[in-house]
Amino acid sequence: MTMRTTLTKVFLQEDINFLLTNRIPRRLLTRFMGWFSKIEQPLVRDASIALWQVFSDLDLSEARRKQFKSVHDCFTRELKDRARPIDCDPQVVETRLCNRDLLTLVPVAAILVASIRLNCVDAPLNLAYRGPNLIPCSGHYEKGDEMGWFEHGSTIVVLAPGAWSFAESVDLGGVIRMGQPLFRMPAR
Repeated sequence: MTMRTTLTKVFLQEDINFLLTNRIPRRLLTRFMGWFSKIEQPLVRDASIALWQVFSDLDLSEARRKQFKSVHDCFTRELKDRARPIDCDPQVVETRLCNRDLLTLVPVAAILVASIRLNCVDAPLNLAYRGPNLIPCSGHYEKGDEMGWFEHGSTIVVLAPGAWSFAESVDLGGVIRMGQPLFRMPAR
């Protein structure tokens, strides 16, 4: 059994998971991770990225750069050109966005997410944000455009019409990457 398998088994135990997500003050932990991830000290950065690789399938082969100033810099890394090509088929909806009003994307900031940055909103959405709950924004995006990013991992909830079907490459519990076909729209 590898070290990664052993550690994964330990941290997938329900009691430990519950302790980490429900007994530690979430706001404090989220602020700490936002601060910690931006530390630009090589020893902290390298140990943190190595630990990240133990617990996840972190793949840096698609990264434009191979050296990072911090964990935050690594997490928000740019990809190489054409690392994740966009499917040109107009009936295919990728994981990035759809240019029709039929699809709703809901960014969800979970525990440890330092902030959400949306290109159509001027301010970072983080624990320090004190603005209105309803934020007017107007963003126009074409297929493959960047809408924004999380400053640490989280989730996008996708709401699609019932007539749409999942693309063949979408598997329950599987990883979905930018550019990967997500839905297939019905023929018009």
